[in-house]
Amino acid sequence: MSLEKCSHNKESFYKYMSASTAKIVLSTKRLRWSSPTEFNDPFDVPRELGLHITPKKIMEAIVERQIYLFKNLPDDLTGYNSKFKTILDALKNNNEPELVDEFITSVRGILEEESPSSFSLDQYRKYWDELIPEMRILCLSESYSKTSMWNHYADGYKGAVIEFLCDDELDSAWKLAKPINYSDDAPFLSTAEGWAKMLMLTQEAAANMLFDVSMYSKSLDWAYEGEWRISSFKRPDDKGSYTDYGFNEKEVGNLYLGPFMEPEAKAALIYEAKNYRNMNVIESFIGNGRNLSFTPINC
Repeated sequence: MSLEKCSHNKESFYKYMSASTAKIVLSTKRLRWSSPTEFNDPFDVPRELGLHITPKKIMEAIVERQIYLFKNLPDDLTGYNSKFKTILDALKNNNEPELVDEFITSVRGILEEESPSSFSLDQYRKYWDELIPEMRILCLSESYSKTSMWNHYADGYKGAVIEFLCDDELDSAWKLAKPINYSDDAPFLSTAEGWAKMLMLTQEAAANMLFDVSMYSKSLDWAYEGEWRISSFKRPDDKGSYTDYGFNEKEVGNLYLGPFMEPEAKAALIYEAKNYRNMNVIESFIGNGRNLSFTPINC
């Protein structure tokens, strides 16, 4: 795995889980990466693209987008498909009002002369339908102390949090993590305008935009998670909707135990922790305030 795409300088990330899952993770040195079909939020990574958007609406949006760019020429033409890039190049070399008006008249004529086609839309829908089951995503958090996360993802404070270290020497996968963008704006590809922007790009640029926008954006309702993600794809022989990928024990940092963890589960995790040289076992407690307090355990 190349770290050329590493876009952050974080030293570690955290994974919330139940005590039983933590025991499996530590004993097998494997983490489960899932397809979006396993996610708990149906709005997270859309299962279908362009619902209720007609080809006619998209064509209208494409025309309006082209007119806007004719009047506001972008400095960087990287990513635009060759046909549209040629037009923009021509306007950059000769930005006379008469030529701009000529192109605007030409693209407006498209709506009158050509019947809308759903080919491009259907092509990307088919691509996405086939891609969703192939995806493998690991969700991580930037903090181990979020009480809402302990409640929702660590079995109601009975679970654990494992720290994963971003190790340059080991080419750690966590170095490729990207943060989620939280917004209440309409999802990019739920609008005709979003599709218009994408369909004016090269096939590669459009596919990258489709992937990034769908994978790394969520509603503001989920902002408390402080989530980061790493994305990959299933191996040829993998079955089902998840894959358990291995990790190096040097990539594992501290182990945080929930305040309501059962004694037997706690003992089992402390035993597993002895196999990890970088691991300190840290117990959490419910304090008088609204935060957890943490104290290292001498194992």
